[in-house]
Amino acid sequence: MTNPHKRLGVVELTVNGKLLDLVPGTATIDPGGKRRVTQDGDQGANFSTKLVGSKVEAEVFFGPTTRLAEYGSWEDCTVVARCDTGQTYTIANAWEATDDLKIKAGDGGKHKIMLCGPREARES
Repeated sequence: MTNPHKRLGVVELTVNGKLLDLVPGTATIDPGGKRRVTQDGDQGANFSTKLVGSKVEAEVFFGPTTRLAEYGSWEDCTVVARCDTGQTYTIANAWEATDDLKIKAGDGGKHKIMLCGPREARES
């Protein structure tokens, strides 16, 4: 059992089983699903719901085995985000959706990736 005082510190991210070299503290996980949307009207506020896809974003280091072109081919992937607090989020049929793959020399070549999925991530 995980200590109830433990807070999220580390996320391990794999794409089709390949472990990514993440910049510590940069991973964000949005499991998707139903979201409330406030609807303002003349008689006050109400809400509706909408469905949003799942998304994982992170910064990754650029190293000798990094292939930016590989990211563009990521579609129909299985993305697994393992949290050090015990939760695991799996996104099936995911794709890479970053519109900015710039790398910058001098800081480890950090670059952003964004992996999106068509439906709610499965939590285990």
